[in-house]
Amino acid sequence: MKRILWIIALLGAFILSYMHIYPVVADELDDIYKEKSQKEKQLSSLVSSIKQLSASNASLGYKISAVKKQLKNAEQLTHELEASIDKYVDKVTKQDIEILETKRQLAKRVSYIYVESKLLPYTYLLQIKDLGEFLDKAAVYSYLFRTYLQKIKELNRKQEYYRGIIEQQKKQKQQLKAQIFKLRKIYSNLLARQKLIRAQIAAKSAAKAQLVNEIVSLSKKAEEIIARKAASQGDGSGGGGNGSGGGGVTPDQERAGSFKITDSSGNVIAENVTGPIRLRVLGNGYFFVSPTTDSRRYFKYRDTLEFRKDTNVYVINELSMQSYIKGLGEIPSCWPIEAAKAQAVAARSYAIASFNKRSAHKFDVYDTPADQNYVGVDKELEKCGGKTSNWVRGVDATDKEVMLSGGQVIMAYFHSADGGHTLSTAEVWGGSRAYAQARSDRYSSNGKWFSYDNIDACYGRGWVRRSYWVAGNSTITYAWLEDLIDAAIYLKEHGASTGAQDAVACLPGGYCRGGYANFAFGKIKYVLGGHSINSKVGEVSQVVQIYNDGSSVIGQHSRYTKTLKIVGSNGTYFLDAQMFKLAYNLRSPGNNWLASTLYDVVKRSKNDWKFYSRGFGHRIGMSQFGACGRAYKGQSYHTILKAYYSSISFATRAVRKIRVGITKAGGNITTVYANNSFDVIDGKGKVIKQVPANTKINIIR
Repeated sequence: MKRILWIIALLGAFILSYMHIYPVVADELDDIYKEKSQKEKQLSSLVSSIKQLSASNASLGYKISAVKKQLKNAEQLTHELEASIDKYVDKVTKQDIEILETKRQLAKRVSYIYVESKLLPYTYLLQIKDLGEFLDKAAVYSYLFRTYLQKIKELNRKQEYYRGIIEQQKKQKQQLKAQIFKLRKIYSNLLARQKLIRAQIAAKSAAKAQLVNEIVSLSKKAEEIIARKAASQGDGSGGGGNGSGGGGVTPDQERAGSFKITDSSGNVIAENVTGPIRLRVLGNGYFFVSPTTDSRRYFKYRDTLEFRKDTNVYVINELSMQSYIKGLGEIPSCWPIEAAKAQAVAARSYAIASFNKRSAHKFDVYDTPADQNYVGVDKELEKCGGKTSNWVRGVDATDKEVMLSGGQVIMAYFHSADGGHTLSTAEVWGGSRAYAQARSDRYSSNGKWFSYDNIDACYGRGWVRRSYWVAGNSTITYAWLEDLIDAAIYLKEHGASTGAQDAVACLPGGYCRGGYANFAFGKIKYVLGGHSINSKVGEVSQVVQIYNDGSSVIGQHSRYTKTLKIVGSNGTYFLDAQMFKLAYNLRSPGNNWLASTLYDVVKRSKNDWKFYSRGFGHRIGMSQFGACGRAYKGQSYHTILKAYYSSISFATRAVRKIRVGITKAGGNITTVYANNSFDVIDGKGKVIKQVPANTKINIIR
């Protein structure tokens, strides 16, 4: 009896345990799946919103380009009209002189008939002896008189004609100026809208990345619950795993998701295909992949494409290091060969040092300047004068070559332009790297120092010279100058706190500029009271930049602007130049900003102050325009690289393929074709289809 009661009690405990565990498991899973479903809906909405914003951004880009072109044409026409007006004014002036000279000659000729006799005119007439001679002379002078009068009349007629042209062209000039004013306003508004849209895209992209991480986390949590449930049931096998004859997929494959594949007509080729799906092109072919935003262009990629859901991009491109380097759109393809070699070695070093950098997302590097600007096969197909580009030649000539420091491949940072001096990692990001120290990038000529990144030959027509440039097109008037200096003083007094920055910026986050600030334009002066720049120095007449070397003139080792010397009618004030840079970038009008810690201030007039940035980018490691300038000066690529990276050596490294996270191409439905046949491989490594060349398929998430 006790045995029966014991069995009943044990059975009851088991039933209660079963009833307790599995409903809880089911409820917990149900909650997770509901939350995951909600987040997936949010993600879908965000992706749709990002696409719409991206389309708007692209549309604005086209409009901005069109308006910029119209503005350039209008300004060019204005310059041509001004030159034409000056030409006709010169003609009128010359003819004024010619008319005066003709009148003088006419008066002189008329007087000759009397001057010859050395008598007064009436005396001469009374003493005429030879009437015939007098009449002959009178006829000659009469003819000359008529000729000069006719010439004067003709010159006056031409003058009236030229003056008519001048008046007409002045009217045209005024009309063009009105048009330029209108176009500049439109251009400024478009840029402001584009900046706002880009900020929204950035914010939504960050939210998208967060949602993706949360969804992945929920999926992992669900898997853990299911695993616990399976373990509690037991299968009598004595261990984990699927057994020798087990089917199913690995956890990694589950996270990679499943996909549907269709042809270009929508006919299903395969569905519920276990990921990751890999497409591998045969021979030396390459893929064409539908873009994320601009539907007019397909991106070209070599080797292998991978589609999986446990990452934050739609497509991963796996390819050889050499093919990857050839596909980098970092410098113009026709720059000097030594500059191309230097860029290739720097890019290869950076890529190898970045292996597994983005391993959480299943790839090594992004295809954006966050790592390196990878554009694919289009770059290697570019030509220079109909021949293989210097870029491809430079990559081939340096195959496998890298830079080492302490026996390790270096993270070879590079940037657009340094303005004549690089910075160290310690200055910019913190943390010292032996090979990434501040280096002068200047050469001397006639007692002055010039930057290698400002060599004329490195710049195409219409390019912005990032070595010395004004970022933005809004005029800094005297009132704006005072306001910006006051903003810098306010930031200094409040320790540049987040609250202080929000107060002087247009909106928290600095997404706009000027009159929308918490402190409206001109208001900071009254907030500061006796601490305002006007109270300190009176009317500002001069602002002088003082560099880190104590000079106001660029020298060999000038690398950042340390102080602004502000001279006024009642005194002088010294302001932290980097605090002013912060205030300028938070508050300056339009799309103005300071792109470098090294900058100059130029006063063109009381109401026109220019702020010139020297350099663009983080200024660590190699300056790309500097490398170009050095190459044009005859330096070899090893000399160039040693100028930018300290204590390095060169070596060769054979490495595995690199995995690139593609942000430019792909989507929930990605269209792919290739110029050669390619295999479609599922998550188990099985080839499920070989697709002929130039045949489109759709990979559907």
